[in-house]
Amino acid sequence: MMKTHFTSTGTPRITDFVDDLRRWLYDVGQRGIPKFGETGYRLRQLRKSLVQYWQTHDEGLLENPEWKSESVELLSKLDCWIEQLERPDPPFRSWQELVQVLSEFGDELETFERGWHSITCTGRTVGL
Repeated sequence: MMKTHFTSTGTPRITDFVDDLRRWLYDVGQRGIPKFGETGYRLRQLRKSLVQYWQTHDEGLLENPEWKSESVELLSKLDCWIEQLERPDPPFRSWQELVQVLSEFGDELETFERGWHSITCTGRTVGL
C-alpha cells in the first residue's frame, strides 16, 4: 500500500507516489513473476491518492478548463489500466510493456505536478 508523502511544508507530492510505484514495479520485475492484479490494486490506490491530493491542494487550479481536462484525462488513463489489469488475461504482452506504459504515465504526472507547482509557487493567477 502506498504511503502519503509530504514536502517540508507538509504538502504531499505526486512525484513520491510515482516513485513508490516505479520502485515496486522494478522490484517485481527483478523477481521475474509479474503481478498484474496487484498492479491494478496499486493503481487504484494511486488514483484515490491523486483525487484526494487535487481536492485538498488544488488552490482553484482545477477550475481552469485546461487543468481540469488534463486531470480528468490522467484519471481516465488510470481507470482504463485498472479495468484491464483486473481481467484474467491483461492485454499487455509482457511485464516490461506494462512497466514502460506506467513509466511514461509517471512522467506525465510529474510534468503535470511541475506545471501546477510553478503556477501556485509564483502566485500567478490562472485565467478561467
